[in-house]
Amino acid sequence: MWARLCELMVDLNAPLPCSVAFNKNSGVVEPATSHYTKRLSALRGLFLDADALERRISGEGDPVCYENYAFNQNTAEGDLFFGTTIIYAGKVGLEYHLTRGHYHSKRNRAETYQAVSGHGLVLFQREDGATRVAKLEPGMITYIPPHWAHRSINTSDEPLVFIWTCPVDAGNDYAVLGAMELVVLDRNGSPSVEKRLEALGR
Repeated sequence: MWARLCELMVDLNAPLPCSVAFNKNSGVVEPATSHYTKRLSALRGLFLDADALERRISGEGDPVCYENYAFNQNTAEGDLFFGTTIIYAGKVGLEYHLTRGHYHSKRNRAETYQAVSGHGLVLFQREDGATRVAKLEPGMITYIPPHWAHRSINTSDEPLVFIWTCPVDAGNDYAVLGAMELVVLDRNGSPSVEKRLEALGR
């Protein structure tokens, strides 16, 4: 009995059970342990129409494309990291607003997304060139397997808010991905998933 009590008292700074509030409309998490915004200027090189991107940056004062709130209590292997991403509605040329996208630094780590408002798509790409697409909308959980890069797209006319959860040690590798093979364009009012090179040639 005494040994068990001592074991429980070893680390007084260990994570404790808790509940964290979030607003399903705004996506704001309180309290958040980190928060950042991505403006269109940070996404140069990702959109098909570079001229349209520069026009929006100069004409609209470099608007925020998306933001992210996160919560975690430690960085130990086996713990979870979670938060929200909010992608604001809009397009660059014909292409919908998107996130920068990434592989996990530890490629064997998985993740889940759960949309709470708005709707969109997740583009997937593997280092061997394989690609996939999955829905991102309320009532569905999107599974991101190990070894797949992922980029989220807001195809609605309202903010897309989703909750993400992944191992805290997964890490984000942004340097490798760059422009993805697949893009999502507005074709006559509906999202169209197309290969980048074919879209450029249309």
